[in-house]
Amino acid sequence: MESFITAEVSEYIDREVSLQDFIKGFNTDSVEDINLVHLLPKVSMLAFRIKDKRWFWENWMDELDPDLCKSFINNEEKTLIIIEPREVGVKWTSQQNLNNLEWNFYIIYWNKEKETVFLNASDLSKGKKIVQNLFESDPILINSEQVFKCLHGINRLSLGTVGLNSGIDGPVRYKMFAGIDVAEGISESNKVNSYKSNIFGNGFDGNGKVSIGCSYKGTIWSRWVESIDYWKEWCNQTIDKILDPSINVQDIMDGVLIPIIIKGIPKKHPYRIDWPYDLEFETQRKISLSNISGEYSISDVDITIDEEQPTSNKIYFLVQNEHFSERFSLEINHDKYTFRSERCCN
Repeated sequence: MESFITAEVSEYIDREVSLQDFIKGFNTDSVEDINLVHLLPKVSMLAFRIKDKRWFWENWMDELDPDLCKSFINNEEKTLIIIEPREVGVKWTSQQNLNNLEWNFYIIYWNKEKETVFLNASDLSKGKKIVQNLFESDPILINSEQVFKCLHGINRLSLGTVGLNSGIDGPVRYKMFAGIDVAEGISESNKVNSYKSNIFGNGFDGNGKVSIGCSYKGTIWSRWVESIDYWKEWCNQTIDKILDPSINVQDIMDGVLIPIIIKGIPKKHPYRIDWPYDLEFETQRKISLSNISGEYSISDVDITIDEEQPTSNKIYFLVQNEHFSERFSLEINHDKYTFRSERCCN
Protein backbone atom coordinates (compact mmCIF):
# COMPACT_ATOMS: atom_id res chain seq x y z
CA MET A 1 0.00 0.00 0.00
CA GLU A 2 2.85 2.38 0.86
CA SER A 3 4.52 2.00 -2.57
CA PHE A 4 1.16 2.55 -4.31
CA ILE A 5 0.60 5.79 -2.42
CA THR A 6 4.13 6.94 -3.23
CA ALA A 7 3.58 6.32 -6.94
CA GLU A 8 0.25 8.16 -6.83
CA VAL A 9 1.79 11.17 -5.07
CA SER A 10 4.69 11.15 -7.53
CA GLU A 11 2.26 11.22 -10.48
CA TYR A 12 0.36 14.12 -8.91
CA ILE A 13 3.57 16.09 -8.40
CA ASP A 14 4.67 15.44 -12.00
CA ARG A 15 1.33 16.73 -13.29
CA GLU A 16 1.55 19.86 -11.16
CA VAL A 17 5.09 20.57 -12.34
CA SER A 18 4.02 20.04 -15.97
CA LEU A 19 1.11 22.46 -15.55
CA GLN A 20 3.27 25.10 -13.88
CA ASP A 21 5.88 24.87 -16.65
CA PHE A 22 3.14 25.19 -19.27
CA ILE A 23 1.59 28.22 -17.55
CA LYS A 24 4.95 29.99 -17.32
CA GLY A 25 4.99 30.29 -21.10
CA PHE A 26 1.89 32.54 -21.14
CA ASN A 27 1.92 36.33 -20.95
CA THR A 28 0.06 36.55 -17.64
CA ASP A 29 1.82 39.57 -16.11
CA SER A 30 -0.79 42.07 -17.31
CA VAL A 31 -3.75 40.02 -16.08
CA GLU A 32 -3.81 39.83 -12.30
CA ASP A 33 -7.33 38.59 -11.60
CA ILE A 34 -7.21 35.31 -13.58
CA ASN A 35 -4.95 32.41 -12.67
CA LEU A 36 -4.59 29.94 -15.57
CA VAL A 37 -3.72 27.17 -13.12
CA HIS A 38 -7.35 27.12 -12.01
CA LEU A 39 -8.85 26.89 -15.50
CA LEU A 40 -10.67 23.57 -15.87
CA PRO A 41 -12.26 23.34 -19.32
CA LYS A 42 -14.35 20.38 -20.37
CA VAL A 43 -12.27 17.81 -22.22
CA SER A 44 -13.70 18.48 -25.67
CA MET A 45 -12.44 19.65 -29.05
CA LEU A 46 -12.90 20.23 -32.73
CA ALA A 47 -9.86 19.54 -34.93
CA PHE A 48 -8.96 21.32 -38.18
CA ARG A 49 -6.32 20.46 -40.79
CA ILE A 50 -4.06 23.36 -41.74
CA LYS A 51 -0.79 23.38 -43.70
CA ASP A 52 0.23 26.99 -43.01
CA LYS A 53 3.72 27.63 -41.65
CA ARG A 54 2.76 30.56 -39.41
CA TRP A 55 -0.25 31.87 -37.57
CA PHE A 56 -1.44 35.37 -36.76
CA TRP A 57 -2.79 34.89 -33.26
CA GLU A 58 -3.49 38.63 -32.81
CA ASN A 59 -6.26 38.34 -35.41
CA TRP A 60 -8.66 37.03 -32.77
CA MET A 61 -9.36 40.73 -32.21
CA ASP A 62 -11.15 40.83 -35.58
CA GLU A 63 -13.90 38.68 -34.02
CA LEU A 64 -13.93 39.74 -30.35
CA ASP A 65 -13.56 43.09 -28.60
CA PRO A 66 -9.99 43.33 -27.19
CA ASP A 67 -11.06 46.05 -24.75
CA LEU A 68 -13.46 43.66 -23.04
CA CYS A 69 -11.72 40.29 -23.41
CA LYS A 70 -8.75 38.89 -21.55
CA SER A 71 -6.23 36.99 -23.67
CA PHE A 72 -3.20 34.81 -23.00
CA ILE A 73 -0.68 33.59 -25.54
CA ASN A 74 2.01 30.90 -25.25
CA ASN A 75 3.88 31.27 -28.53
CA GLU A 76 6.27 28.43 -27.87
CA GLU A 77 3.42 25.98 -27.28
CA LYS A 78 1.23 27.66 -29.93
CA THR A 79 -1.67 28.01 -27.48
CA LEU A 80 -4.09 30.93 -27.30
CA ILE A 81 -6.65 31.43 -24.52
CA ILE A 82 -9.39 34.08 -24.62
CA ILE A 83 -11.97 34.85 -21.95
CA GLU A 84 -14.93 36.94 -23.14
CA PRO A 85 -17.53 38.64 -20.90
CA ARG A 86 -21.06 38.64 -22.27
CA GLU A 87 -24.30 40.10 -20.99
CA VAL A 88 -27.38 37.93 -21.40
CA GLY A 89 -30.98 38.67 -20.56
CA VAL A 90 -32.59 37.08 -17.51
CA LYS A 91 -35.44 34.66 -18.10
CA TRP A 92 -37.90 36.08 -15.60
CA THR A 93 -38.40 39.50 -17.22
CA SER A 94 -38.60 41.17 -20.63
CA GLN A 95 -36.97 44.32 -19.28
CA GLN A 96 -33.93 45.18 -21.42
CA ASN A 97 -31.72 46.74 -18.74
CA LEU A 98 -31.60 43.67 -16.48
CA ASN A 99 -28.88 41.25 -17.54
CA ASN A 100 -26.60 38.55 -16.22
CA LEU A 101 -22.87 38.54 -16.88
CA GLU A 102 -21.52 35.33 -18.43
CA TRP A 103 -18.00 34.41 -19.52
CA ASN A 104 -17.21 32.61 -22.75
CA PHE A 105 -14.02 30.58 -22.94
CA TYR A 106 -11.89 29.84 -26.02
CA ILE A 107 -8.71 27.80 -26.17
CA ILE A 108 -6.93 27.26 -29.50
CA TYR A 109 -3.89 25.02 -29.82
CA TRP A 110 -1.90 24.63 -33.05
CA ASN A 111 0.20 21.49 -33.41
CA LYS A 112 2.38 22.61 -36.28
CA GLU A 113 4.08 19.23 -36.73
CA LYS A 114 0.76 17.38 -37.02
CA GLU A 115 -0.70 20.19 -39.17
CA THR A 116 -3.75 20.35 -36.92
CA VAL A 117 -5.48 23.11 -34.98
CA PHE A 118 -7.65 22.25 -31.96
CA LEU A 119 -10.54 24.31 -30.64
CA ASN A 120 -12.28 24.16 -27.27
CA ALA A 121 -14.94 26.86 -26.94
CA SER A 122 -18.08 27.57 -24.97
CA ASP A 123 -19.37 29.29 -28.13
CA LEU A 124 -18.36 27.08 -31.06
CA SER A 125 -19.74 29.44 -33.69
CA LYS A 126 -17.46 32.28 -32.59
CA GLY A 127 -14.63 29.84 -31.95
CA LYS A 128 -14.66 28.61 -35.55
CA LYS A 129 -14.53 32.18 -36.84
CA ILE A 130 -11.55 32.92 -34.61
CA VAL A 131 -9.69 29.87 -35.94
CA GLN A 132 -10.34 31.02 -39.51
CA ASN A 133 -8.94 34.48 -38.73
CA LEU A 134 -5.63 33.11 -37.43
CA PHE A 135 -4.46 31.57 -40.72
CA GLU A 136 -4.09 32.68 -44.33
CA SER A 137 -5.62 29.50 -45.75
CA ASP A 138 -8.96 28.02 -44.66
CA PRO A 139 -8.73 25.39 -41.89
CA ILE A 140 -10.54 22.17 -42.89
CA LEU A 141 -12.72 20.65 -40.16
CA ILE A 142 -12.11 16.95 -39.49
CA ASN A 143 -15.50 15.25 -39.44
CA SER A 144 -17.59 12.32 -40.79
CA GLU A 145 -16.49 8.66 -40.32
CA GLN A 146 -12.87 9.61 -39.63
CA VAL A 147 -13.84 11.07 -36.26
CA PHE A 148 -14.95 7.68 -34.92
CA LYS A 149 -11.34 6.46 -35.02
CA CYS A 150 -10.97 8.10 -31.59
CA LEU A 151 -12.62 4.97 -30.15
CA HIS A 152 -9.65 2.85 -31.24
CA GLY A 153 -7.50 1.35 -28.49
CA ILE A 154 -10.17 1.49 -25.78
CA ASN A 155 -10.54 -1.98 -24.29
CA ARG A 156 -13.90 -3.38 -23.20
CA LEU A 157 -15.62 -0.50 -24.97
CA SER A 158 -19.23 -0.28 -23.84
CA LEU A 159 -21.47 2.22 -25.59
CA GLY A 160 -24.01 4.20 -23.58
CA THR A 161 -25.66 5.94 -26.53
CA VAL A 162 -25.67 5.56 -30.31
CA GLY A 163 -27.28 8.19 -32.55
CA LEU A 164 -28.04 7.43 -36.20
CA ASN A 165 -29.02 9.59 -39.14
CA SER A 166 -31.03 8.16 -42.01
CA GLY A 167 -29.33 8.24 -45.39
CA ILE A 168 -32.65 8.54 -47.21
CA ASP A 169 -35.53 10.98 -47.00
CA GLY A 170 -38.36 9.96 -44.72
CA PRO A 171 -40.44 10.94 -41.69
CA VAL A 172 -37.70 9.79 -39.26
CA ARG A 173 -34.28 11.30 -39.98
CA TYR A 174 -32.62 10.66 -36.60
CA LYS A 175 -32.76 7.85 -34.03
CA MET A 176 -31.16 7.64 -30.60
CA PHE A 177 -30.39 4.28 -28.95
CA ALA A 178 -29.41 3.94 -25.28
CA GLY A 179 -28.92 1.17 -22.75
CA ILE A 180 -30.15 -2.21 -23.93
CA ASP A 181 -31.18 -0.72 -27.29
CA VAL A 182 -27.54 0.01 -28.19
CA ALA A 183 -27.27 -3.44 -29.81
CA GLU A 184 -30.00 -2.47 -32.25
CA GLY A 185 -28.25 0.84 -32.93
CA ILE A 186 -24.94 -0.89 -33.74
CA SER A 187 -26.76 -3.26 -36.07
CA GLU A 188 -28.54 -0.42 -37.86
CA SER A 189 -25.31 1.58 -38.18
CA ASN A 190 -24.00 -1.12 -40.50
CA LYS A 191 -26.90 -0.72 -42.93
CA VAL A 192 -26.40 1.24 -46.13
CA ASN A 193 -29.34 3.57 -45.39
CA SER A 194 -27.98 4.76 -42.01
CA TYR A 195 -24.84 6.44 -40.78
CA LYS A 196 -23.54 7.18 -37.29
CA SER A 197 -24.38 10.62 -35.95
CA ASN A 198 -22.91 10.46 -32.45
CA ILE A 199 -21.55 7.84 -30.08
CA PHE A 200 -20.68 7.92 -26.39
CA GLY A 201 -19.12 5.10 -24.41
CA ASN A 202 -16.78 3.97 -21.65
CA GLY A 203 -13.88 1.58 -21.45
CA PHE A 204 -10.28 1.22 -20.38
CA ASP A 205 -6.97 2.41 -21.75
CA GLY A 206 -3.50 1.87 -20.36
CA ASN A 207 -4.12 4.37 -17.55
CA GLY A 208 -7.51 3.18 -16.28
CA LYS A 209 -11.14 4.00 -16.99
CA VAL A 210 -11.96 6.50 -19.72
CA SER A 211 -15.07 7.94 -21.32
CA ILE A 212 -15.20 9.02 -24.95
CA GLY A 213 -17.79 10.59 -27.21
CA CYS A 214 -17.66 11.65 -30.84
CA SER A 215 -19.96 13.22 -33.40
CA TYR A 216 -20.17 12.91 -37.18
CA LYS A 217 -19.97 16.73 -37.24
CA GLY A 218 -16.50 16.62 -35.69
CA THR A 219 -16.81 17.10 -31.94
CA ILE A 220 -14.83 14.71 -29.71
CA TRP A 221 -15.29 14.82 -25.93
CA SER A 222 -14.94 13.04 -22.61
CA ARG A 223 -17.10 13.37 -19.55
CA TRP A 224 -14.79 15.25 -17.24
CA VAL A 225 -12.96 18.57 -16.79
CA GLU A 226 -9.20 18.96 -16.62
CA SER A 227 -6.30 21.42 -16.68
CA ILE A 228 -5.35 23.11 -19.95
CA ASP A 229 -2.06 21.21 -20.33
CA TYR A 230 -3.94 17.92 -19.86
CA TRP A 231 -6.39 18.98 -22.57
CA LYS A 232 -3.48 19.78 -24.90
CA GLU A 233 -1.90 16.34 -24.45
CA TRP A 234 -5.30 14.67 -24.82
CA CYS A 235 -5.71 16.44 -28.17
CA ASN A 236 -2.28 15.19 -29.30
CA GLN A 237 -3.03 11.60 -28.35
CA THR A 238 -6.49 11.65 -29.92
CA ILE A 239 -5.39 13.13 -33.25
CA ASP A 240 -2.78 10.38 -33.66
CA LYS A 241 -5.65 7.91 -33.91
CA ILE A 242 -7.77 10.15 -36.12
CA LEU A 243 -4.96 10.54 -38.67
CA ASP A 244 -3.83 6.89 -38.59
CA PRO A 245 -4.76 5.37 -42.01
CA SER A 246 -4.42 1.81 -40.68
CA ILE A 247 -7.38 2.15 -38.27
CA ASN A 248 -10.68 0.82 -39.60
CA VAL A 249 -13.81 2.20 -37.97
CA GLN A 250 -15.75 -0.99 -38.71
CA ASP A 251 -13.20 -3.05 -36.76
CA ILE A 252 -13.81 -0.83 -33.73
CA MET A 253 -17.59 -1.31 -33.88
CA ASP A 254 -17.21 -5.07 -34.23
CA GLY A 255 -15.40 -5.20 -30.89
CA VAL A 256 -17.96 -3.22 -28.87
CA LEU A 257 -19.49 -4.91 -25.82
CA ILE A 258 -23.23 -5.26 -26.37
CA PRO A 259 -25.54 -5.40 -23.32
CA ILE A 260 -28.23 -8.07 -23.08
CA ILE A 261 -31.15 -8.54 -20.70
CA ILE A 262 -30.85 -11.57 -18.43
CA LYS A 263 -33.73 -13.24 -16.59
CA GLY A 264 -31.69 -14.84 -13.81
CA ILE A 265 -28.24 -15.13 -12.26
CA PRO A 266 -25.85 -16.87 -14.70
CA LYS A 267 -24.56 -20.29 -13.62
CA LYS A 268 -21.04 -18.95 -13.37
CA HIS A 269 -18.93 -17.60 -10.53
CA PRO A 270 -18.88 -13.75 -10.54
CA TYR A 271 -15.39 -12.27 -10.70
CA ARG A 272 -15.89 -8.52 -10.76
CA ILE A 273 -18.30 -5.70 -9.90
CA ASP A 274 -17.97 -1.95 -10.58
CA TRP A 275 -19.81 1.25 -9.89
CA PRO A 276 -21.86 2.42 -12.88
CA TYR A 277 -19.67 4.33 -15.34
CA ASP A 278 -21.88 7.40 -15.04
CA LEU A 279 -20.84 7.73 -11.40
CA GLU A 280 -17.15 7.41 -12.24
CA PHE A 281 -17.25 10.42 -14.55
CA GLU A 282 -19.76 12.60 -12.72
CA THR A 283 -18.17 16.04 -12.19
CA GLN A 284 -21.15 18.35 -11.74
CA ARG A 285 -22.42 17.15 -8.37
CA LYS A 286 -21.22 15.43 -5.24
CA ILE A 287 -22.26 11.79 -4.82
CA SER A 288 -21.99 10.23 -1.37
CA LEU A 289 -23.10 7.15 0.57
CA SER A 290 -24.29 7.20 4.16
CA ASN A 291 -25.03 4.64 6.89
CA ILE A 292 -24.87 4.48 10.67
CA SER A 293 -21.10 5.05 10.65
CA GLY A 294 -21.25 8.32 8.69
CA GLU A 295 -21.35 9.84 5.21
CA TYR A 296 -18.63 9.19 2.63
CA SER A 297 -17.84 10.37 -0.89
CA ILE A 298 -18.34 7.55 -3.38
CA SER A 299 -14.71 8.01 -4.47
CA ASP A 300 -13.66 6.88 -0.97
CA VAL A 301 -15.76 3.71 -1.01
CA ASP A 302 -14.88 0.41 -2.72
CA ILE A 303 -17.28 -2.11 -4.22
CA THR A 304 -16.02 -5.71 -4.57
CA ILE A 305 -17.34 -9.21 -5.10
CA ASP A 306 -17.52 -11.22 -1.88
CA GLU A 307 -15.26 -14.27 -2.01
CA GLU A 308 -18.02 -16.26 -0.29
CA GLN A 309 -20.95 -17.03 -2.62
CA PRO A 310 -23.10 -19.42 -0.53
CA THR A 311 -25.92 -19.77 -3.08
CA SER A 312 -26.07 -19.85 -6.87
CA ASN A 313 -29.25 -17.78 -7.20
CA LYS A 314 -27.76 -14.61 -5.71
CA ILE A 315 -24.62 -12.52 -6.12
CA TYR A 316 -23.03 -11.27 -2.92
CA PHE A 317 -20.86 -8.16 -2.88
CA LEU A 318 -19.27 -5.74 -0.42
CA VAL A 319 -19.41 -1.96 -0.14
CA GLN A 320 -16.69 -0.85 2.24
CA ASN A 321 -13.84 1.42 3.29
CA GLU A 322 -11.64 1.69 6.38
CA HIS A 323 -14.64 2.77 8.51
CA PHE A 324 -17.32 0.22 7.56
CA SER A 325 -18.10 -2.90 5.56
CA GLU A 326 -21.60 -3.70 4.35
CA ARG A 327 -22.59 -6.87 2.52
CA PHE A 328 -25.34 -6.90 -0.12
CA SER A 329 -27.02 -9.50 -2.26
CA LEU A 330 -28.43 -9.20 -5.77
CA GLU A 331 -31.25 -11.45 -6.90
CA ILE A 332 -32.81 -11.52 -10.37
CA ASN A 333 -36.29 -12.96 -10.81
CA HIS A 334 -37.42 -12.53 -14.42
CA ASP A 335 -37.48 -8.73 -14.90
CA LYS A 336 -37.21 -7.86 -11.20
CA TYR A 337 -33.85 -6.99 -9.65
CA THR A 338 -33.70 -7.11 -5.84
CA PHE A 339 -30.84 -5.66 -3.74
CA ARG A 340 -30.77 -6.51 -0.04
CA SER A 341 -28.37 -5.54 2.75
CA GLU A 342 -27.12 -8.67 4.49
CA ARG A 343 -24.98 -7.13 7.23
CA CYS A 344 -23.19 -3.94 8.23
CA CYS A 345 -20.08 -3.78 10.37
CA ASN A 346 -18.23 -0.70 11.68
